Amino acid sequence: MEKRTRILVPVDFSTCSENALIFAIQLADNINADLQVLHVPLFDSGVGENPVALSIAIQEQIQQSKEQMRKFIKKATESLEGYLNQTPTLQTSIELGKVEFTILDEAVSNEIDYIIMGTQGERNTIDRYLGTMASSIVKNALCSVLVIPENAKFRKEMGLGYATDFSEVPTFEIGKAVKFFKP
Repeated sequence: MEKRTRILVPVDFSTCSENALIFAIQLADNINADLQVLHVPLFDSGVGENPVALSIAIQEQIQQSKEQMRKFIKKATESLEGYLNQTPTLQTSIELGKVEFTILDEAVSNEIDYIIMGTQGERNTIDRYLGTMASSIVKNALCSVLVIPENAKFRKEMGLGYATDFSEVPTFEIGKAVKFFKP
């Protein structure tokens, strides 16, 4: 039996990450893939070093994130009602840690084939085009990463941009990307 394609979608509950999730759901439907939606809360306890208070604050943050995730997923899937052949299998997870490292670790430990994430804002050079978090994930991920601009919309017939410095041409990765666009 052939292994199903697995897509990781890191979200921060912004409209930009909602757009990336909607894009990922449509793509997963198109290529028959499974989705894992990941949220890594930014944690600032404000409770000092009291271990009991810190533990309570962490649990409250996790519960709040779970509720936000439930609403976030519901909104995204409801916006696609009537547009999908079938709703892809979708798992959610809330993980604590440094955002970049947690995303990269989840991708490796869950044998993720693609990371799809949103980007917004302007900074400098590559960060100007991708955003600092997205550019860091692109540089360090062991799997393919699709960075979805804030206002991008999914279309079955769409173009593909592949960035490379030509030092090595990873034909296997190019082949994986082309899989999305086969007729």
